[in-house]
Amino acid sequence: MAIAEQPYQAENLGASRSLAAQIPTRKVQSTPDGKDEQVSGMCEPGTAAQEKFSREIVGLDFTMVKRKLQDAEEGQGWTTRTCDEVEAEYKRFLFLKQQYPAREIVPNRMVDVFWHQHILDTEKYARDCSKVFGFFLHHYPYFGMLGEDDRRNLDTAFAETERLYREHFGEDYGFATGRCRTQCKPVKCK
Repeated sequence: MAIAEQPYQAENLGASRSLAAQIPTRKVQSTPDGKDEQVSGMCEPGTAAQEKFSREIVGLDFTMVKRKLQDAEEGQGWTTRTCDEVEAEYKRFLFLKQQYPAREIVPNRMVDVFWHQHILDTEKYARDCSKVFGFFLHHYPYFGMLGEDDRRNLDTAFAETERLYREHFGEDYGFATGRCRTQCKPVKCK
């Protein structure tokens, strides 16, 4: 049975092409009779749940977050391209946090830097959390630091995050430009 990715149809939701690329794909599997069946836990295209995702997460505006991250003195000195790529990864991270509230979804380093910058604009962060989650999403920066058991829990949670990411988005959890050697390790937070 072949597994293929099928993008959600963001065009029907008024999303631009660049935003459409950020919308998660769903995995489908072809059955012997030639029909496709969904094999991930994603919502069906065009459903209220998918439209809600499109409006709430894809529609988040990170213009000022990216501007700050591009500043060499105040931020990280990232390029526009890096900011855009990490923004897309961050939105996928938020999607996993939204879909799996009982699981420990762990950011990679680049996503964590973006998350930290988002949090620093406390008013916007609180408003965005309310829109996406219905509550304030807290950031716990000590995960994996409280001994060997905690470190193993972090590693297990990161492996689960990687699995869910691959299942939902059809690619490895990492930084798109390939600079993942040091940037895509788990960060000690959740």
